[in-house]
Order: sequence, then structure tokens, then C-alpha cells
Amino acid sequence: WLGSNGALFYFDPAYDGRLPEYSTPECDSAELLAAHDKAGEVFVDALRKICQEINPLSKFVISKNTTAHPKEGGEVGYVGCHENYFTDARFDSYRIGQNTNAPHPLAKSFCEFLAPFLISRIVFHGSGGVRWSTDSGWHYVLSQRVFAMKHVTGTGTASDRALVQFKEEHVPPNFTRMHLVYSDPNMSSFATFL
Repeated sequence: WLGSNGALFYFDPAYDGRLPEYSTPECDSAELLAAHDKAGEVFVDALRKICQEINPLSKFVISKNTTAHPKEGGEVGYVGCHENYFTDARFDSYRIGQNTNAPHPLAKSFCEFLAPFLISRIVFHGSGGVRWSTDSGWHYVLSQRVFAMKHVTGTGTASDRALVQFKEEHVPPNFTRMHLVYSDPNMSSFATFL
């Protein structure tokens, strides 16, 4: 579904079409992003009500979370809020034909510069959660998504779970799409704005 505001609602094929995703339209301000994020919540809740009317014997629960529960026997997957920015292609250490084990110096510096800023954002934007560990028992965490992150940069959204990924799809020449997948979904528009 493509909304009149440019938003997109679809089912992610990576999870066999079982994971609904709402994508805001392109935004050029924090205020606009927070408004479109909230519009997505309203849209998805309206969709839930329609599904409930069609099938009144079923309960439809919508959760804005970071955990995608697997099929039987599989690992728990972690999803999250994604952000995308056009940036100079030289920042992408995984460009076709380059050695991914030896990133371009500019790309390495760019990602190392961004990493502390992105990690600090979790303090303000993390949706929090309660986790269990054998060492600590039940305990509060600032972010659920951080437990899935393994690298600063990477190429796969579902495999290496990096802070920063670069994609070459839908971009003009000499640009790359910087894809940030470290964030938690959040019900607070104020936190989204921050």
C-alpha cells in the first residue's frame, strides 16, 4: 500500500511475508518525521480494526517492537527502526570490487566518526525493555535492539546487524544509501523527534 503522503506499508519478504512494516515518506525535518511516524501508528491501528471487523472471532494484536519471533526451531530475529540517507559513495567501504576486509580510509573514518553519535542516540531514543539473563535475572535495558548489533559497518540487514550499512539501490551515480538499522521503535513522538 502506497499512501497519499508517500508512506509505504508492506510485508517484509525476509520473514516470509509475516512481518508488517510501515515506512514513512522522505522527510526533511525531525518534526515531519515524528508526524509521519505517528500517522503510521494511526494507519496500522485502523488496519487492525478492519481486520477485527472482517474476522470478529480472531484477536489482532499490533506491537511496535524489535523482536521478530521465528518459525519453530529458528533463532529469534531482531528488527528495528531504519533510517536512510543519501551520502557520497566514497563513504561506502563495501562498494563492488573493493576488498571488504580493507575498507577505504575515508569510509573507515566516516563510520568511526558516526559510531559514538549513533550509540549515544540510543540513550535518548531507546524504547527500553526488560530482559532475562542468568547473571542478572530480570533487568531493565535502555534498548532492545542493541543486543542484535554485532559490527559498526556491514552489508546484511538480517545477518551481521551493523550500526551502519550501505546500499546501492535507488541512488544517483556517485551516491550511496546509508542505511541505519540500530534504532528501537518508539511510541513517544518526543523521543523520535530527539
